[in-house]
Amino acid sequence: MYHSHDLKTVLNVFYIEIKKGHVARLKEQIEKYQDDMKNSQTREYTALDKCKKYERQLRDFKEELTRLTQKETDAQARRANLQKQIESAELEISTLKVRYEPNILGSVNPVLKLLPKS
Repeated sequence: MYHSHDLKTVLNVFYIEIKKGHVARLKEQIEKYQDDMKNSQTREYTALDKCKKYERQLRDFKEELTRLTQKETDAQARRANLQKQIESAELEISTLKVRYEPNILGSVNPVLKLLPKS
């Protein structure tokens, strides 16, 4: 039979093996958690980069919108100015027609009489 001293030794060996198993499982868990943490950090950095990219794009779009809005405002002002110039020119043409058309028709009629009839 076993002596109590031998039994203690066997129990100590079993105890040590059990502890080694626990330590090995804990090390595996720690490594897994560290890998998970690294993966999470990588995803976080990627998300932050995308966020910065989208913020930059949004800022660029806002600047482009402001530029285009100003361009549209300028074009509308030029259009209104040109419309006023057209109206002014049309009024001047009407005035000139009223003033000079009778004279033109009077001087054209004798010339028309001289043209051969077809």
